[in-house]
Amino acid sequence: MNKTKLVSFIAVEGVVALFLLAPQLVQARDVHVFGPIGPIAIGDSATFTVADQQFSDQCDANLGYCAADFSVSYDGNVLKYVGTDYVGPVLLDPLFDLFTAPGAGDADPAGALKVQLVLTSTLPSGAGNIFSVTFKAIAASGAGGTLFSVSPLADAPSYVFQTAGASVSVVPEPSTAWMVSIALIAGLLALRRQR
Repeated sequence: MNKTKLVSFIAVEGVVALFLLAPQLVQARDVHVFGPIGPIAIGDSATFTVADQQFSDQCDANLGYCAADFSVSYDGNVLKYVGTDYVGPVLLDPLFDLFTAPGAGDADPAGALKVQLVLTSTLPSGAGNIFSVTFKAIAASGAGGTLFSVSPLADAPSYVFQTAGASVSVVPEPSTAWMVSIALIAGLLALRRQR
């Protein structure tokens, strides 16, 4: 194959690929993650909320349902999974709607979990929170904090969005000895001022 044919072949294949991906590109969604503001101490809880700026992006009005699958990643060495809660804009109907996430003991210790939402009773629109994930900080994070991110599942092409994330800095608790030392120094300073 000569250069001209090769370049022509690549150009045609690129156009075909863009044509096939166009519906997916049009469906790219604006998902955000909101996490704790400021550092937290080891032992504290950290809650991250996943929100969509246009909740109806998840919905197919013609078929009458909203569906989304999320792949959640976090550092299991820093954060221990506590649970996931649906915080969406509509009440879930137990007969027609589905929200699934691992229980506290079912999360992957490597720091990954899957969340699924299917709504058939109501099709919401506008901006709205979708779900929140709560962790307990179990170790100090490195510089820059530890990342929590949400991505679309590879096998769920109906709801495509850019990976979104937020980070939290986990700092060690002040040690008891340090706290006692501060109290002792403050007491000695107060006695010295009284003399």
